[in-house]
Amino acid sequence: MTHYRIRHETVYFYAEPVVTSHNELHLAPRRLPNQTLRDFSVSIDPSPETLRTRRDYFGNEATYLELREPHARLAITVGSTHREMPHVYGVSYFSSKGPTGDGRIKPDLIAPGEKIISCATGAKLADAVQVSNVCGEYIEDSGTSMAAPHVSGAAAAFLSIRREFLGQPERVKEIFCSSATDLGRERSFQGHGLIDLMRAIQSI
Repeated sequence: MTHYRIRHETVYFYAEPVVTSHNELHLAPRRLPNQTLRDFSVSIDPSPETLRTRRDYFGNEATYLELREPHARLAITVGSTHREMPHVYGVSYFSSKGPTGDGRIKPDLIAPGEKIISCATGAKLADAVQVSNVCGEYIEDSGTSMAAPHVSGAAAAFLSIRREFLGQPERVKEIFCSSATDLGRERSFQGHGLIDLMRAIQSI
């Protein structure tokens, strides 16, 4: 029998201090006839004021947490662009534009966010099952919530190669922003441009 020890880490970065934060985590592996879960735990830093678990509609274990302690880290704001032809179609119509109320240029970067195949969860999974009458695990979706994971994944891949930048989020952000591809749109629409992992790695 094969045994796995899996560790997953998610880090949220904020541009300004956040006082109240509500999150729901779907991380616990399923207990199945051919899969045994020996142990599962969640560690939160800073410690949440509220931490509880529940079962969702599909029987998955969900962890709800609430933070009320002020916390802040650097954020990379991500906009969305066309999946295959970003130079032609530019920034997605649903992608928020800058600047912010206090004058900061946003987004910082753009990444593919239209018609992305991703994991189906919650209400979207229920809708997909109802429409297709099959229990699929993936759906096609669009939004900056599809674009942001591209940037998170690129940052993780970058740090797996250039480990000397671990713990330097500001420097990592600077590298990605300076190496992004200019799509020729307004700065308040595209930020620094389309994220380019290979160029970021080769730029230093």
